[in-house]
Amino acid sequence: MSIQQEQYTFDDLDLSNVPPIQDNSNHKLDHHHPRELCKILYSKDYLHTLKIFNALLNSNEYSKRSLYITKQVIQLVPAYYTAWNFRFHILQKLMALSDTENEITLDKELDWLDEFTLNNPKNYQIWSYRESLIKDTVSFPNQHSLKRELPIIELMIDDDTKNYHVWSYRKWCVKYYQDYTNEWKFCDKYIDRDVYNNSSWCHRMFILENMILVSTPIDRLSLIEKETKYTMEKIDLAPQNISSWNYYRRLQLLLLNNGTDNHKKNINLQNSIEFANRFNTTSSYALEYLAFAYSALDSQKYRTQILEIYQCLVTKYDPIRANYWKYKISELE
Repeated sequence: MSIQQEQYTFDDLDLSNVPPIQDNSNHKLDHHHPRELCKILYSKDYLHTLKIFNALLNSNEYSKRSLYITKQVIQLVPAYYTAWNFRFHILQKLMALSDTENEITLDKELDWLDEFTLNNPKNYQIWSYRESLIKDTVSFPNQHSLKRELPIIELMIDDDTKNYHVWSYRKWCVKYYQDYTNEWKFCDKYIDRDVYNNSSWCHRMFILENMILVSTPIDRLSLIEKETKYTMEKIDLAPQNISSWNYYRRLQLLLLNNGTDNHKKNINLQNSIEFANRFNTTSSYALEYLAFAYSALDSQKYRTQILEIYQCLVTKYDPIRANYWKYKISELE
């Protein structure tokens, strides 16, 4: 349902009936408080736009001109949360109207948002606003799909492969739509591009854990084993990579908690110890994993090996965290 995005300009707006702002004079944008170190030199256009915006906001006016003003304010101050929030509520009201002569659809708003996003890659309000639009203005799931969201997400991650806000939004999208179809290939692409990209590894773990929830025990085990093989190959490429080792460790924990018998669990741990020992002189993270694996296998039986590992980390391989490893040693004594 609908009302079209405004095509007019500021000069076309009838602002004669915008109510005056009743703010205390100390809070006016163009007022210089006596205790201020200096007055901020706002431009006249900025002051004019913000005054109109505040007036419309204070009067709760959910209209086409308010929608237009929010757009102008957001372009001036992209991180202004209040403007985003007001725009969202305006759209909710307008989209609930039964005027079909001029349409605003969710897609039209998202089209504008796509364009705006490309010029504001680090703005997190964009993504929370986008999430709210999809969650709260889509009446039926078939009115919108994950496919609509993927291009802008990929564009933004291509531009900055570690943009936390975009990765978080992608997580929300795939979980909201329950569609993990493209995610393995998506993670592969960015890990292949940069094996150290922790954002890609975190997203991969997010996908894995959600897939496990809907898998049968046999499929779950097969998936974990497949991912274990994949991760070992990536560790071979870059042994001193905390991201791949953390992922590998999490996979072993999943195997331990997978309901298999103790004999099978011990074999898995022994195999992982054999693998990690290949890097015991080239990777502090391999040593850290070995301490974990020995502890999981039998901390009393392998106490000597665990102590030796911690000592190596203190003196040679990870002295920057020496106090932490000394603490781990004291726990064994």
